[in-house]
Amino acid sequence: MRIGIISILLFLSSTILLSLTVPAWGHRDRALGKSFIALCLSIAIYNLGYGMELASANLTTLIVWSKFQYLGIPFIPTFFFLFAANYTGIRDRIPLPLVFYLVGFPCITMVLHLTQEHHNLMYINPTIHRVWNMSFLAFDKGLWYKISRWHVAVIISAGAILFLRFFLQSVAVFRRQSILILIGALFPWAGWLVYMLDILPSGFDPTPFALFLASLFLASALLRYRLFDVSPIAKEQVFESIDTGVLVLDSEKRLVDYNHAASLVFSALTKEKKGVYGEDLFKNITSGNRLFEESDSGDVSVDIQIASGDSLRHYWARRSSIRTPKGRVLGSLILLDDITNRVRLLEKMETLASKDPLTGISNRRHLSSFGEKEVVRALHYGTNLALIMFDLDLFKKVNDTYGHDVGDQLLIHIVEIARGLVREADLLGRYGGEEFVILLPQTSLSDAQLIAERIRSSIEISPLLLESGTSIPITASFGVTSSFGSSDFSFESLCKKADEALYRAKAEGRNQVVTFLGTDNE
Repeated sequence: MRIGIISILLFLSSTILLSLTVPAWGHRDRALGKSFIALCLSIAIYNLGYGMELASANLTTLIVWSKFQYLGIPFIPTFFFLFAANYTGIRDRIPLPLVFYLVGFPCITMVLHLTQEHHNLMYINPTIHRVWNMSFLAFDKGLWYKISRWHVAVIISAGAILFLRFFLQSVAVFRRQSILILIGALFPWAGWLVYMLDILPSGFDPTPFALFLASLFLASALLRYRLFDVSPIAKEQVFESIDTGVLVLDSEKRLVDYNHAASLVFSALTKEKKGVYGEDLFKNITSGNRLFEESDSGDVSVDIQIASGDSLRHYWARRSSIRTPKGRVLGSLILLDDITNRVRLLEKMETLASKDPLTGISNRRHLSSFGEKEVVRALHYGTNLALIMFDLDLFKKVNDTYGHDVGDQLLIHIVEIARGLVREADLLGRYGGEEFVILLPQTSLSDAQLIAERIRSSIEISPLLLESGTSIPITASFGVTSSFGSSDFSFESLCKKADEALYRAKAEGRNQVVTFLGTDNE
């Protein structure tokens, strides 16, 4: 036995292949893991047997190792194709007859080779041939050997085509791992072609080395990118099916890919748009430019609004860096979460918290909050702030006579009258029961008094008409005050003054407007 450098390389490759099955063993419950382990074991058997064949000193030993190789050789194309099918996600679409063929053909080939001396369907007239101080098995090719070699070509090519098609269809975010797989898939086919063309010395088979290189590329893609955990086709399906819009940018912030959800956000996105700068996509979007501000962590998030038809959609946009395991920045991802429903729900909750449920105007809580802000504004700018408080006269009598439902209708009716007579800047709110407040920024006492009088007279001449035809007259009493002449006041103090004036209006006969006289108002 003469063990040369080629045999040593084959033994080494066999050892490496066996070692690759160790990390894959933890994923043996997955179809991708099973097919990879089986492929590595088959190639390891082939390489070990071929290394021993090259080192054999006589024909008998050489034939023994040749038979050993065929415990692995016939199954390599099958496991390679199954690996490709599992990787690209078509495993479940393989018809049952093809499965039987993929399993049955290598079994027949193995049996025929082990029983070669009885039928000569594989090797005819085997002899020993020495080249480069190595021993090769020289023979005439039997019928089944010729068939099996073309079987190898077809199945290996089919697997390579699956990888090529996946590479061409894969999105950029998966392109780096798929190109490793594709390169690995081309090695077995290239090795078979070199062997069939007899480019190398007669009898020398480069296929074991080609398969070994292929397994290294496959292992690199699988282990480096953790493709055993979730196959790339599954990752791509997730990428395309998730509701979150995803934009993939390169290191220059140019668009290289996007998913279906992103195309719904940006209707103008097309394949031709790839290469456009991310800033250009967001340049007409409020706060969109903030996404591209630099940060220490590389991550930026901002709420944005994007027009969609006649409405605005709200998104939480996040940009995060894509880095290699060593920290080198490859690009960035922009994730667009549609939070429109959440925003509208919050707006609805805020409305419910600030609006009177019966009349739809501000409730007392919102009146107080808004009023204090207007007080701060008036004190800061030295402007006047007026307040009107009015109360329906003899409202209890309406409830007692017609019922609370009619009383509610009357309150709504009064609010509609008042709404039509206040300015957009004014705030109308229900202070409690049948009592209402109008806050009037930058308004003098005399102007507030005129507004109050218009509302009072409109209420007086606008009775509530019921469906039954009954007309219910109603009047209201008004108290008016303002901050003029006061350097220190609050919303609460204005309400107290207006309430005092309202009390006087009630005491003096109702259905009138009275101003607060406790200070020097204009």
